[in-house]
Amino acid sequence: MTTAAATSLAKQGEAALRSGDAAVAVDLLYEATALEPGHAEAQRHLSLALRRLGRVREAVEPFLRAEEKLPELTVGLAPLVKILASLDFPAEAGEVLRRWVAREPLSYVAWLRLEEWSRFEDLQEEALHAADRAEKLRPFALSPRLARCMARLRIVYDREEEIDEARAAYRDELERVAAWVEGNLSRIEDPACIGSYQPFFLPYQARNDRDLQRRLGGIVTRVMQQAYPRWGRRPPMPPVVPGEPLRIGFVSGFFRMHSVWKMRLCGWMREFDGGRFRLHAYYTSKRSDGVTRQARAGFDSFVESQPLEAMAERIRRDRLHALVYPELGMNRQALCLAALRLAPLQFLSWSHPETSGLSTFDAFVSSDLMEPPDGESHYSERMIRLPGLGVAYQPLDATPAAPDWAALGLRDDTRLYLCAQNPSKILPRHDELFARIAAAVPESQFLFLDAHHSHSSTHRMMARLAAAFAARGLDPDRHLVLLPKLSRSAYAALNRRCHVFLDTIGWNGANTTLEALAAGLPVVTLPGALMRGRHSLAILRRAGIEHGIASSAEQYVDLAVRWGRDETVRQEISRAVVAGIGRIYSDTDAVPALQDFLEAEVFRAAETG
Repeated sequence: MTTAAATSLAKQGEAALRSGDAAVAVDLLYEATALEPGHAEAQRHLSLALRRLGRVREAVEPFLRAEEKLPELTVGLAPLVKILASLDFPAEAGEVLRRWVAREPLSYVAWLRLEEWSRFEDLQEEALHAADRAEKLRPFALSPRLARCMARLRIVYDREEEIDEARAAYRDELERVAAWVEGNLSRIEDPACIGSYQPFFLPYQARNDRDLQRRLGGIVTRVMQQAYPRWGRRPPMPPVVPGEPLRIGFVSGFFRMHSVWKMRLCGWMREFDGGRFRLHAYYTSKRSDGVTRQARAGFDSFVESQPLEAMAERIRRDRLHALVYPELGMNRQALCLAALRLAPLQFLSWSHPETSGLSTFDAFVSSDLMEPPDGESHYSERMIRLPGLGVAYQPLDATPAAPDWAALGLRDDTRLYLCAQNPSKILPRHDELFARIAAAVPESQFLFLDAHHSHSSTHRMMARLAAAFAARGLDPDRHLVLLPKLSRSAYAALNRRCHVFLDTIGWNGANTTLEALAAGLPVVTLPGALMRGRHSLAILRRAGIEHGIASSAEQYVDLAVRWGRDETVRQEISRAVVAGIGRIYSDTDAVPALQDFLEAEVFRAAETG
C-alpha cells in the first residue's frame, strides 16, 4: 500500500474520533501508522484516541513520533506532560520535559514542571536549576521559591552526613523565603501554591522537626491569610444547644482506599455516637472508589471536591463546632484550608505523623502508647494523648491471591524477610543491619517495595544496600529483591508467604505492621525517639505480643536471625500473633475518649465566648 492509503486510513480514523468512536479510531490509526510510521497527523490522532480510551501509557509513543516529525502539530509538549503526570511522572517524562524547556525557554510552566519531575526523581541540581529559571520568569511567584526549599530534601540519602547537610540547606532556603514573603506579601501572585509544596520527605529523616515546621507554618499562614483575609479570623462558636448533636467536620483527600481511611476515618465514621455528633466530610480529592461510596453513605453530609474558595465557604457556612484534619502533608488543598480559620476549634491527627507548625490548630490528637515521655516537645500544637493506639481499627477484607513468586525473584527454601516500607524510611545508618542478618542466615532474601513516585531513588537505595552486603562478602543479587507495586490481594498473599516482617527504624510501619500481624507474620521492631518511630511498639504492646520489640540494634538483629533460623520458635511467635491481633480489632477505647475531648473543648469554648 502507498502513502495515499495511509492518509486515507488516517482521515477515516480522525473522522471516527470526531464522531466519538475512539475504539474504531484506534484500529484505523494503528493501521495507518503501521503503513507509514512517519505520518505525523495519524500519530497525533492515535495518541488522542488512546488517551480517550484511558490507555494513557500507549499514548506516549505516538505523541512523541508526531512531535518529532511536525512539532507545530502538538503545540508544545504540555499535552504530553499531562499524560505523563497521570502516570505519576515515570522516567520517560524527563526527556519530554527537557525538550519542552529547550524549545520554549521562556515557558514558566515548562520550567516548573521540570522542577517537579526532577525533584521526585531525586535529581537535586536539575530541580534547583529549573526553580531558578522559573523564578526569573515570574519574579512575584511563590512557587519557584518553595520548590527550591523542597528540592533540598532528598528522597534517599547515600550517606548519613547528607541528612544534616540537607536540613541546613532547607533551613537556609526557608529563611530566604520568609524574608522575601515579608517584603512582597501584597504582590504574591500564587498564594494557593503552598499546598503543592510540602516537606513530605522531611519526617523520613527521623529528627525532631518542630522548629523547621514552625518556620514553614509561619510562612504558610502569613501568605494564606493575606490572600484570604475573610477566613483569617476564628469564627464565633455556634450555639451549643442541650440535646442537639455537635457538628464535627473532617477534611481529607483520603475518603478512598488509603492508609488514612484504614487507620482513622473508617473507625471514626463507624464508632462515633450519632446522638451526640453530626459528622460532616469535606473531600479534597476527585479520586473515587468503593470506599468513597461507603463514606458518602456513612457521613451525615459529604461535600465533594470543590475549588479552594468554594470549599472554604462551604465549611464556614456549615457552622461547625469543630473541624478535624486526620493528616496534613499528603494533600494539596488540605494544607491551604488548614492555614485558614474555618471553624472555632481545629484539630490535627497523626495519619501523617508530623507536627504542622501552623498556628491555626488548637491541638494535635495523638496516641498515648506511641508517644515517648517527652512527646509534647515535638509539637508546635498542644498534644493530646488518646488511650491505646488512638484509633478504632478493623481489618479490611483482602482475599490473598498469590502471584508467580518465581517470576518476582523469590526462591523456594529461603527465609523471606519483608521490608514493606517506603525506601525513604531506610536510612544509611541501618544498611548494615540487613547485611548482618543475611550473614547469619545464608538462605535469606530481603524483599523491598519499589516507590511509585521515584523509581530512580529506589534503585539508589538498593545500590546502597548492595554495597553494604558486598562489604561483608555477600552476593547482593542472591539476597536483595525489589518487588513492583502489588495488588491488595497479592500483597496479602506476600505477608502469608514471608517469615519475618522487618520494621523500619526511625519511622515504623503502622498499617503495614497491622497487615503483617493479620497474616500471622512476626514483626521485629526497634522503637525510636519520636512518635513515628514507635508505631509498632504500641501495636505489639496493645496486642500483648511484645516478643519482637528490640531494645538495641544488636537485639533487633538477634531476633531477626533467631526467627529466621529456628522454625519452631517462629511458629510459636506466629501463633501468639494470631491470638493477639484480635485485641486490636476489639479496641475502640480511643473513640469515646476522642468524643469526650471534642465535647469538652466545644463546651469550654462556648462558655468562654
